[in-house]
Amino acid sequence: EFRRVLFRSLKGTVLKDNRDSLHWNRYRGYDGGVASYVVTRIQGGATKDFPNSDPSDTVFTSTETDNRFQEVIYRVAAVPVQAGLAKSLSDTVRLKRKARLIIPNAFTPDGNSINDTFKIYGQFIKTIDFRIFDRWGKPVKEISIVAPVTSGGNFQSFEVWDGKNSDGVLMPASSYVWTAVFKDLLGNGLNRNGTIALLDSKK
Repeated sequence: EFRRVLFRSLKGTVLKDNRDSLHWNRYRGYDGGVASYVVTRIQGGATKDFPNSDPSDTVFTSTETDNRFQEVIYRVAAVPVQAGLAKSLSDTVRLKRKARLIIPNAFTPDGNSINDTFKIYGQFIKTIDFRIFDRWGKPVKEISIVAPVTSGGNFQSFEVWDGKNSDGVLMPASSYVWTAVFKDLLGNGLNRNGTIALLDSKK
């Protein structure tokens, strides 16, 4: 039912809100023309079709954002006007969503359950290797975190540091330096560094 005639022009991009956008040239391999195009999304082993009844429309933008998967695969099928002819499939395009991080710059480990820990928020994050140093460069603590398998691509919080050193002693109020290596769900590494202020809420 399908013949594989490649749309070499099939291109795609991920928009800022993580929706997907595709565009391709019109397929001209049928004498009677194209009746419609069908966009197929493949992610996590499941497929979903998005029919397009306008043969002149060669642009597709997803109306939904599915953050369970960092990588999404698309292909397009051209449906002929003439009955009895096979549909023609494009090649595939892989779209990869970028991992995202929200990193605060201060916390107050005073036990009042409000901003008690240095907490990072991430999307499509799999592992974190974190190192914290005092202002003179002396190591304070090393932390390794693995995200739950079920977390998928939803934003999740990681409690990175409770303000204590490797011996369990609460560090004094000060500014601390951190370096980190994040790995996303596709295995890509993201190197980041910065400072975090450990504040005394009583002052």
